[in-house]
Formats: sequence, C-alpha cells, structure tokens
Amino acid sequence: MPYPATKMIPLSVLYVDDEPALLEIGRIFLERIGDLTVTTALCASEAISLLSNQSFDAIISDYQMPGCDGIAFLKHLRKHGDTTPFIIFTGKGREDVVIEALNEGADFYLQKGGDPKPQFAELYNIIQYAVARQLALRDIEEAGERYKALIAVSNTGAWEYDLGSGFLWCSPEYFSMIGRDPAEFDFSGSPNLNEVWFHLIHPEDRDQAIRHFMEYLTSLSPGMYENDFRMEHADGRWIWIQSRGWRLHNADKELTDKTIGTHIDVTEKKKAEEQILLKNIIFESSITGNSIADNKGLITDANPAFLRMWKYQTKEEIIKKPVSGFFANEEDAAGVLLELDTTGRWEGEFIAQRSDGSSFTALGTATTIHNENGDMIGYQSTCLDITDRKAAEEELRAAHEQLAASEEELRGQCEQLVASEEEISQQLDEIVGKEKLLALSEERYRAIFEHTESPTIIIEDDTSISLANNAFIEISGYPPEEVIGRSWTEFVSQQDRDRMVAFHHQRRMKGADPPQRYDFLFLSRNGKTHTINLTVGLIPGTRQSVASFHDLTGTKQIEMALRESEEQYRRIVDTSADGIWQMDSLFRITYVNERMAEMLGYSPEEMIGLCVSSFISPGEHTDYEQRRQVQKNGEVDYFERCFIRKDGKNLWARVAITPIFDADGVYQGSFAMLSDITGRKAAEEALRESEKKYRLIADNTADCICIYDLDFNPLYVSPSVQVMKGFSVEESLVQTPDEIWTPASFASLLPLFHREMERERSGTAEPKRTFCFETEEYCKDGSTIMVENSARWLRDEGGRPVGIIGISRDITDRKKAE
Repeated sequence: MPYPATKMIPLSVLYVDDEPALLEIGRIFLERIGDLTVTTALCASEAISLLSNQSFDAIISDYQMPGCDGIAFLKHLRKHGDTTPFIIFTGKGREDVVIEALNEGADFYLQKGGDPKPQFAELYNIIQYAVARQLALRDIEEAGERYKALIAVSNTGAWEYDLGSGFLWCSPEYFSMIGRDPAEFDFSGSPNLNEVWFHLIHPEDRDQAIRHFMEYLTSLSPGMYENDFRMEHADGRWIWIQSRGWRLHNADKELTDKTIGTHIDVTEKKKAEEQILLKNIIFESSITGNSIADNKGLITDANPAFLRMWKYQTKEEIIKKPVSGFFANEEDAAGVLLELDTTGRWEGEFIAQRSDGSSFTALGTATTIHNENGDMIGYQSTCLDITDRKAAEEELRAAHEQLAASEEELRGQCEQLVASEEEISQQLDEIVGKEKLLALSEERYRAIFEHTESPTIIIEDDTSISLANNAFIEISGYPPEEVIGRSWTEFVSQQDRDRMVAFHHQRRMKGADPPQRYDFLFLSRNGKTHTINLTVGLIPGTRQSVASFHDLTGTKQIEMALRESEEQYRRIVDTSADGIWQMDSLFRITYVNERMAEMLGYSPEEMIGLCVSSFISPGEHTDYEQRRQVQKNGEVDYFERCFIRKDGKNLWARVAITPIFDADGVYQGSFAMLSDITGRKAAEEALRESEKKYRLIADNTADCICIYDLDFNPLYVSPSVQVMKGFSVEESLVQTPDEIWTPASFASLLPLFHREMERERSGTAEPKRTFCFETEEYCKDGSTIMVENSARWLRDEGGRPVGIIGISRDITDRKKAE
C-alpha cells in the first residue's frame, strides 16, 4: 500500500546500472507494478549529473560499476548532504559488501537473481517502505518543532519533575516569565527543586506551595495538580503564577516518577479580582444606602446602610422586592423609573416607606446599568436620609416668616423684642447646628469623590477642569496644580476631540440629547494612550458637568489576545497532520477535523452524529468496550486501533484519548487525536521479512561469521562453524581465546589489535576500514586449520568501538598448494 502522503503523486525513482538491458527491464516492471516514474542512468557520474538538476524520492544502484561503484556513489551523496533513500540492488552477495553498504547509510540491500517478477515486486515494496519511513521521520521532526513553537508563543512555561532523582527541568519560557536567565541554574541532573522553584516563591506562600506539591506527589490517584502562588521576578516584582501538573502513567497504568506541568502568569487576573473586592468593600461600608436592581425593577443587592435606613434585618428580606415597595407613593416610584428608562439618570427627593410603616424624606440618585453591548440590565442607586435636614429647613423658614410678621410689632415694642431676644438666640443656635450638619454631609460627598477608584472630574462651561480626584491625577500624569484650570480637550486624541466638544455644547443646549456614555482615546502626559468608557452628565441647576472615566485598555488587550489565541488554536486543529474528533457521553461524534474525515474517506458532515463503533474493525470491538469504561473513569488512554475506511480498507492509527468532565465531575465525552500508522505497520511487516532473509544469509553462508567483544569473547557464531571446525554453535560461544587460536596465532593477533586501537585513539583512521589477517585455529578433532579473516569494528551510537565482527574462511588447502 502506498504511503498516505504520496498516494495521489507517483514516486520518482533514479535507477543506476551499467547494464542497459537490465535498466530497461527494471523500469518496465517497476512502472507497471505501481505509481512510480523511473529515470535511468548507466553510471554514477551520469546519476550525479541528473541529481544536480532534480530530486528523486528514492535511488536504486548496482554495486559493481566501472569508474565508481555503488558504495562510492553512496558515500558521495551522503557527504554532500543528500539523504534520499538508497537501495543497493546487485548480484554481488558477499557479506562484507552488505555490511559496508549498510554502514555507509544504505537503507536496504537486495541481491539480484531468480525470477524478475517477484524480485522487482519486492524491490517495489522496499522503495515504498523506504520513502514512507523517511516521510514519517520528517513528520515527527516537524511535529516536534510545532510543539516547541506552540509552547514558545502561548506565554506558558513548561516544567518536568522526576520524583526519583529530585531533578526539575524547566523550559526557557518558564524563566523568561520571571525575568531569569536559565544559565544561572543547575541543570546537571542533580536535585534542584529548591533552587529552581521553592526559593523563588514568596515567603508567605512557600510553606503552602511546598506542602500542596508534596501531598500531590505522595497521592496514589493524584489527578490534576493545581496551585497559585507568588514568585519573585528578577526586577524585584512579585508575580502571581498559576501552576498546573499531571503525573504520568506507564503502559501498565502505573504511576511513574514523572510529573509534567505548566506555569502561567495570572498577575493581571489577580489584580482585577482585588479591584472587584475593593469595590465591594466600598459598596458595603458606605454610609449612604446603596442598592442594585435588575431591569424589571426587582432588588438584587443592598448594603448595610440601606437595610438600616429602611429598618430591615437581612438582605434576604429585600431580595426580589420591587423598587416601588420602598416608596410611600407608587406614582413617585413609577415616575422615577420612567425618567431612568428615558434619560438613564434620576436625582431628587422622595418620601420613603420603611418596613415598620414609618416614612422618611430621602435624597436619592439613580442610574441605569448597561452591559458591554449597550443593553440596559438594571439600576443602581444611592440614598441619604434627609428628614432632619428638611425639618431644620422648615423650622428656619417658619422662623423667617415669624420675624417678617412681627417686624412692625417689634418696631414699637422694644421691650417685647428684648424679652424675645433669648428665644431668637436659641433658634439661631439650632440653625447653626443644622448648617454644620449640612456642611458635614457635603464633606462626605467630597470624600466619596476624592477616594472613588474611577478617575472623576468637574468640568466648567468653558471646558476647564475645576476639580479632579486622585485617580484622575494619577492617569493624567500631571501634578494637581497643572490639571486644575486645564481644558479637558488636551487629554483627548485628535480623532475624538471634535466629536466630544460637540457633545459638551449640546449638553448645555435645551432640547439636545447628547450621549451620556461613550468611548474615546485618552492621552496621558507621557504619551501613553488609554481606551476610556466615559460617563458624563450635567450637575442639576448648574452648567457644570461631572465626568467619570473607566479605563478599558487592559480589557481590550485581553479581548484581542483571547481572539488571537482562539484563532491560533483553530488553525492548529484545522491544519493538524493528525485526525481529531470529539465524542459525547454516548460516544457519538460531535466534531471531526478535515484530516480525520480524509483518513477514513468520509466528509465531516457524514461522520457527525455517528457512533465511533461504526468505524472500528470487528476484531477490535471487545477492546473498544473495555476502553470506554476507562475513559468514563477519567483516565487518559493511549493505544493502537484498526479502523475501517469508507472504501473498506483498513486504517491503523495511534490513538490518544482525553476524557471531558463538567464542573460537577459528570462525564461529558472524550477528545481524541489519531495518527495514521498504516504505513508504519506495513513497513514493520516488510522489515520483519527482510530480517528473516538477512538471518538466513548469515545462517547458511559457507564462511563463518563471528562477533567478539573487546576481550575476544565470542558473542555470535554462525552455524557454518560446525562445517569448518567441527564445533557446534553452543560449544563455540563458550570457548576462550586459547581454545580458539594456537598460541603463536593469538600472539600475532594481539599486536594487530593494539595497533588498530592506537589508530582509533589517534583519530586519524578510517572508521569503516577493514583489516585482514591469517590465523591458525583448533578443530574439534584436535587438528588445526589455516584461516583467512576479514574484520571491522562494531561501534556504539557515539562511534566508539565496542566489538569486532569478522568473516573467516578455511584456506588450509590453498596454503598446502602454495
């Protein structure tokens, strides 16, 4: 079966052989078998010329060719960075040629001979496997780079902790989040948890963070690890970190020592939560009665001052109670709500009805509340009991009327005036006391103005600022003396200025209806801009207006980042090389990406709503039912599964499934990612067959193939040893050097071994060289034979010698003839 990535495009193959007839036969056979286009060349130099102008998916080359043999051709390509799959196809069947070809980077070795039809069919399968393997390796490398990039751009720091060694690995983003240089920390593999993590946590959070993490590590079913704490930034700031982790399981579902996780900077989120808490404190502790109602006029919240004012004991007594229930006159309540719905604001006096039936005079202000879309969602109000102040005003008015009525009488009755002087003095004292109360009330309003969190200013008719609170001074960047008297237009961007000046004048024109809330761009002294939502209105009875600023800059940035993040993850899912689908709790498909539908030969629309079992091979159903329960138990599962495509063909896939639960822990379904491994399965089968053939060559060759360690102890001996020397394979594997070679031969062998090892240490020797020598070796019957040996080093992944592989041939008869 062709590899999925190439099933629509024929593979291009370069076939090099010095026999024109064989080239033509090979080209015909290969192009007839499958989707291949074969280009031929009669020698290595002609092939190199072709490769300089075009690339091929695979290269087939003969071994013995004039001028430059197949291995020399292969060395040239690998030296110049060409990694195209390379297949040696030759009649030369010597084992040393096979070993040399594979050591030089050949992907496969196939010997010519026999019926051409099955032979070229096998060659075709080898080509398909070699190309598919290279594409799979390339996909793995690209996937690794994508995941690295995803971590880098998601502002997430990754970490991995090994419980056994105490070593904590952290990604570069982990350190950049706290302004640190990774080079300052120990990553030698030794325990470093305190240095890299615990020592950087705020002292007030450290004990809790350590205890929480250690409890998670010692839990037998830890699930998700999650914790918030502060860490010290390199510039001295403390930033809030949200840490999450997951303990890994092995293939037997047992907990391993590995825990992987992420760090996310949630400092801004914490600040927002603190601001909300501060606003709630101001609301609850205010001396004025504050309340909030929904858009139907039903109370949803009120502060303690409101409860005391209306003589209620608990909030539960007033929740869902209509606003009109707090007015002595329902018509007054209806008028207030009508003005709010019409203008968005009301201010005035009214007679309030307490819970015990008594009444009092209240001074109130109310505004409508709108959501982000501009829809009215409720009302907020503040009230102050002014009964005493009204009584004082009434008494003062009565006193003035009494003085006016008695003026004539007082002119003629001085004695009565003197007698009444003390009474008048007492009345004046009471008036002064009430004026002091009024002044105190004004001071309270000023305190609210000064300490409110929202920047607020009082604007005169000529656009100058006559009063500004501390919040406005801070956002403007100017000292207080430079703000007072300055025109508010100097804080507005050029693009918004004309519009807002027009609103300013309309607000002071009878019949005009400028908006009370709108957005604009605010300019600070340092040139920094803020996106502001402005609330502005005239102060009743004056031409002054009060403006309150709400800074939306952080909110706008968060919204933009969220949209970009959602779009990025959508692109990742839509362009993923893996198939992705999501299932509900009944294992019905609710989402598939284009890649998943393509892998199974359907359109996404055809798959939505179908049960996953519809696509599973019949032989897999028992395992499928068992894994359904695993998912419902909340375990992340990894396995390989055979699926049935729409055309009836099998699709092998590597499956990773993560269960999904709601906030109450109820199973909602699963999210799965599938990687197509059909090509790999076919390649593994082909590789097993190939290994059988190479084993057959070693086991049936007339020459003896041996592998020794560096102390000359045999590790492998081919069966041909019994024909050559009479020993069985088992007997040969336990022989010591003095039982294999005569003393003179072993003595001559040691200098050769030491000389070759010295060449290795010098670094000047050819790594893939072959060294030849003759030895005299013992046979089982006690006789000796002369043996010709061809040997080379076996190396580990670092290129260091770890053993010797040799091919031995009995040359006793040849020596006698000589």
